[in-house]
Amino acid sequence: MSPSISVEQAAMSVKSVAAHALRKRLDAVWDEVPVAARSTHDEPQRIHRLRVATRRALAAIEVFHSVIPRKRARWFIRRLHELRRAAGKARDLDVLAHRFYETVPISTKQTAPLSGISAQTRARTRLLAMLACQRDEACRPISVVYEQLLNADWSRRVEQLLEELCNQQDSDCAESFGDYGRRHFKPMVESFFAITDRRLHGINQLHAFRIKVKQLRYTMEVFLSVFQPLERVRCCDALEKVQETLGTFTDNAAAADRLRRLENCSATDWDRSLLENLLRETSQQADDARREFVTWWSASRRRSLKRKLTRVLRTQSA
Repeated sequence: MSPSISVEQAAMSVKSVAAHALRKRLDAVWDEVPVAARSTHDEPQRIHRLRVATRRALAAIEVFHSVIPRKRARWFIRRLHELRRAAGKARDLDVLAHRFYETVPISTKQTAPLSGISAQTRARTRLLAMLACQRDEACRPISVVYEQLLNADWSRRVEQLLEELCNQQDSDCAESFGDYGRRHFKPMVESFFAITDRRLHGINQLHAFRIKVKQLRYTMEVFLSVFQPLERVRCCDALEKVQETLGTFTDNAAAADRLRRLENCSATDWDRSLLENLLRETSQQADDARREFVTWWSASRRRSLKRKLTRVLRTQSA
């Protein structure tokens, strides 16, 4: 379940809602860090959950940036980015291993002897094992950051952040969350519109756009109580569809990039040949997915999403 705000909180002061949302999302990150650090290659969802938790926490800090003590906010923003980057390689390897696993014959995924198996199949099995080892090693940066955060006393810093937030006395903090939400969500939507109106073709452009879609989704989770249920559901569903459709391209692009790096680690001709074939196939799939998204993300679909977001801005929860 997403860490959203209850309808009753729309009438509460923004600093009260901010304290609740930040505690919930920062605690969610802290719960996921040690689990992700201990995860193995057959537990990919643990890394995914950590990255999602960091994005949700960053979205909450962005939403409440005008009422959060700046020095405290900057510390958490830096650490959350460090955590997400630390988990990046493991996540890429999880995506690649999932795709690669599906190319290995079922009989060789077990502990059966390799005698009698073709050289190409042995190469696939070796590379799958290598991916598993690299993935497990890729969790070490998460452990390093976790130790640093333990030494920095993450939990105490969360309490200090919330205490300072609750002691804030300026007018923004006393404003109702409903009024604050309607006022602050509009510029976020306008910033998103500025990107949707551009032509998106390059890899970097599409990757940046998908990040923007995620950010807006996680921001809307915080603002759920501010807007009418039907409109916000339509909006969240539309954003999720964009993210999923574009995800096919970004996953293939990340897999192709990781395969290029693996080419330098291969030891045999069969390994290199297999990697070259997989790279060609994955690169083609990435290009096909990019073309498919560019076609799918038509002017009419962009206008439809824009209308949904505009209607959300015009409505408020009863």
